[in-house]
Amino acid sequence: MWRFYSRYRKLLFTLVRSLDIRSTTQDQSLMEALAFVLEHEHRRGQWLSAKTLDLSFASDSWRRLVIVKKDGTAGVVRQQLEICIFTYLATELKTGDVCVVGSESYADFGEQLLSWQECQPQLKSFCQELGIPSEPDEFIAHLTTWLTQTAVEVDQICKDGTQVTFSQNGEPVLKRIQALPQPLGARELEALIHQRLPERSILDILANVEHWLHWTRHFGPESGSEPKLDDPLERYILTVFGLGCNLGPNQTARHTKGRVTSHQLS
Repeated sequence: MWRFYSRYRKLLFTLVRSLDIRSTTQDQSLMEALAFVLEHEHRRGQWLSAKTLDLSFASDSWRRLVIVKKDGTAGVVRQQLEICIFTYLATELKTGDVCVVGSESYADFGEQLLSWQECQPQLKSFCQELGIPSEPDEFIAHLTTWLTQTAVEVDQICKDGTQVTFSQNGEPVLKRIQALPQPLGARELEALIHQRLPERSILDILANVEHWLHWTRHFGPESGSEPKLDDPLERYILTVFGLGCNLGPNQTARHTKGRVTSHQLS
């Protein structure tokens, strides 16, 4: 992994130092690990002593890769640690657990929500729209009644044995639902649909759309010169067909019966 990461290492450190990155949760372990890495940015040794470093945010696989014991003392592999932290930093930026102050795409979503002071005056009208009580005691009683009624309905379904049964081990088993009888005129409707919507070939559709829209103009050499293919339109359409249908070049070439090879489509 290091050979892929090393070329971007300086850029990543510069980027992280230039941004105000914060955690949106109470868990600060990733931020503390990031600060630890920034502190040892210019170290060139392979091992780092990190007795108090919390890597609870990392998976077991990452911890086995990062944490090592040397001379009976636990430490971390510097290179693997950097890759691990930047990987989790990118992931948590996407999930919203980490934010960038002043950013639009990676802002703290919690700051965009209404505060409780703003929600309090609208609580009664909101509860009325949902049909639930706004007072705490009444709300708890409402949920208790709702849960009890639902439990009774579920017990009745299980008791009948028509939909759910229990195995000897106490595991619920769903029965197969019987199909409803076919309505009158269903077969006539199906035949009429097939009559008015005849089967179309995807290749014919692609060729027809190309005739009207000329979408293959977006293909070709980046230089803008004319392609040196014998029949570029056919090649473009077959390539789109193969990749769009998830066939791949080998299967697509097999279906063309020798018109093109998989190498030409790849």
